Amino acid sequence: MRSRHIKIRVALVSSCLDLICASSIQAQTASANADIAENWFQAAREASAIGDFPAAVANLERILLDNPNLANIKLELGLLYLRLGQADLARAYLEAAAAAPDAPESARVRAREALRQANLNLRRFSASGVIQIGTQYQSNPNGSPGSVSVVGPGGLPVILQSDQLSVTRGGDVSSSILGSAELRHGLGGQRGTDLVANLTGSYTRYAKQDQINTLYLGGQVGPRFLLGPAFAARGFLRPYGEIVYLGLGDAHYFTAYGGGMALIWQLTPTLQYSGQIGYNRREYKNSRARPSSTDQTGSYVSGLADFIWQANPKTLIDVGVIGERGSARRGFWSRNTYGASLAIVRNLSLGSLGAIARLSLGWRHSRYDDPDALVDPNVRRRENRYDLAGGLGIPLNQRLTLDLSAQRQWNPSSLPNYDYRNSVGSVSLSYRY
Repeated sequence: MRSRHIKIRVALVSSCLDLICASSIQAQTASANADIAENWFQAAREASAIGDFPAAVANLERILLDNPNLANIKLELGLLYLRLGQADLARAYLEAAAAAPDAPESARVRAREALRQANLNLRRFSASGVIQIGTQYQSNPNGSPGSVSVVGPGGLPVILQSDQLSVTRGGDVSSSILGSAELRHGLGGQRGTDLVANLTGSYTRYAKQDQINTLYLGGQVGPRFLLGPAFAARGFLRPYGEIVYLGLGDAHYFTAYGGGMALIWQLTPTLQYSGQIGYNRREYKNSRARPSSTDQTGSYVSGLADFIWQANPKTLIDVGVIGERGSARRGFWSRNTYGASLAIVRNLSLGSLGAIARLSLGWRHSRYDDPDALVDPNVRRRENRYDLAGGLGIPLNQRLTLDLSAQRQWNPSSLPNYDYRNSVGSVSLSYRY
């Protein structure tokens, strides 16, 4: 009997120790989670202070994924979404904050005031965007001694045969203006569906080489469907139609029309997936400077995927892959392209100013279907393009940013007239509205 009592006591003591250990582990875990949440919250405040509202939203969303009952975080998210023009999401978060039983009265008052603004915004269109002006120097903007290769706004490749042009070789200075806008109309409903139009326009003019002056006009329109709960959306799906106009050397170069599908999805609190597939038909137009441009007319199919990892509250890492198929009337313009990229973005402190630093590496490999008999009837074009770029964005206030960037390009090719190098340095001012 005594032995049985001893066993019972040992079991009770062991059980108590287990409870004490479990409580200690829970306390340590809660403390660690609180520290992590505080880091995300501090990063959100810093991002908001320099006008990087998407980054602030992402940091607060991560806190809410770990603890969905924080009324103060829902309030801050509602206010940020309101500033971003997402009135439907703002309303969902603000209603949740105002209805939270543990929310202080001051927070409820702020939530109700913001709700009135969100409801007003839902009854009308909203618009946001960027206007940028800048200048840049390129050591070899014409692409190479034997050809012209320009990458226009939006990453559109423009490659011309040099026998169609009379271009001064060597470095040149250019100036540019770019504008982009997102027009949103809320379609109502708890799912937060919007009708969204994205418009982009830019013009770049060179001091010497006016035959590569570039005018770009593009637009996408389509619905945007939020995925996940309306009060804690994890992403969106967006089908769209698209049209593009590109002018080169102050003459019509091509028009493209088509469509595609875009998806953004929050895989984990710190990892986001972004993907897109698209198709368009490019109709090239001959001109006096480019009498055989129509040889490039054909279809263009592309797909890309990005994985964006928030390594810590101030550091973001973006890994991407891309694939393209361009079909043309002439086989020596038809190509398959695939590539990869890596970018690191870091929030910095420069005295009293914040800054966003970016370093990126890119690689693209292209294979063309047929040889060009006028260049080399026995060699098909194969090339790799490597890009190394760095940039620094210095917010002067919540709307105005000074952007500094430098880039080096290498394009080794199986055909010497497409083998080139180029260095680019630029400075610009961006205004967000």
